Amino acid sequence: MQKCHNGLKKGYNMIQEDEGLKISMQESIRAKNERLAKEKGMLRLYTPIEEDILRKGLKEGETNGE
Repeated sequence: MQKCHNGLKKGYNMIQEDEGLKISMQESIRAKNERLAKEKGMLRLYTPIEEDILRKGLKEGETNGE
């Protein structure tokens, strides 16, 4: 095994740190999305698929004169 910058052997400890960083990043993104939704008065943000459906519906409504 190779040693990393802090002198520990790479392997199990590095895997745990990577997983911890992934979890931390996911929680950060979740918190940001909740904050943005709250600012917009929504329960949650729309998913990209939901946004596409809404945009297509608005475009069709404009072209149909509704």
